[in-house]
Amino acid sequence: MLRSVLTGDIESSTRMSEDELKHILKVVRDEVVELEKQQILSETEFYRGDSFQVLVNRPEEALRAALIVKTAVNKMVTDKSLGKRSKKMHDVAVSIGLGEVSEKSGANTQNARPYILSGRGLDLLKEKKLTLGLFSGDKENDITYRTIFEFYHWIMKQWSVSSAELVYHKLQNKTEQQIAPLLGISQSAVNQRSRAACWNGLEQLLSHYKEIGVTKYG
Repeated sequence: MLRSVLTGDIESSTRMSEDELKHILKVVRDEVVELEKQQILSETEFYRGDSFQVLVNRPEEALRAALIVKTAVNKMVTDKSLGKRSKKMHDVAVSIGLGEVSEKSGANTQNARPYILSGRGLDLLKEKKLTLGLFSGDKENDITYRTIFEFYHWIMKQWSVSSAELVYHKLQNKTEQQIAPLLGISQSAVNQRSRAACWNGLEQLLSHYKEIGVTKYG
């Protein structure tokens, strides 16, 4: 059976205050719990104080789940004086491991292929100074996604807190009409922010992964 694992690490955690790190970890936990309620994630483990690993029950949702966790952290404003238009301050690196798991070994064993790929992938992301990656063990396909994610890494680095907040709501499948009152702006302003955040491209990437990437990588 095909399974996916997310392994994440809070960026620059050693330079944070204890309260700041606790705040970010709570945000990550809250998002994971919500995704667990939707039966997308399970078997969550937090370790080393700033890292986590979680099993994705529905591999086709792995990329969306990773981006939900990332943007939940990206949109945080711990310094109220900077406001939501500031460049985002916080981030989390997330490695997606994707692979087959035998029924006998069980989906949640730490020795299962997606766990190993995800853990090693996070080390590679740190080495390359990236914050999102997909690792399946298929060299050609992994290179393709690495190229795509390197491009989106640059785009996401240009986001403000407001951009990350908008993308977060988009990832929840909310319409522009629903998002506008949440952000306190007009629907046309939501549309402008969507274009500025390159949402259409991200939406196409999510669609490609969900409809093609999962079956191809499995």
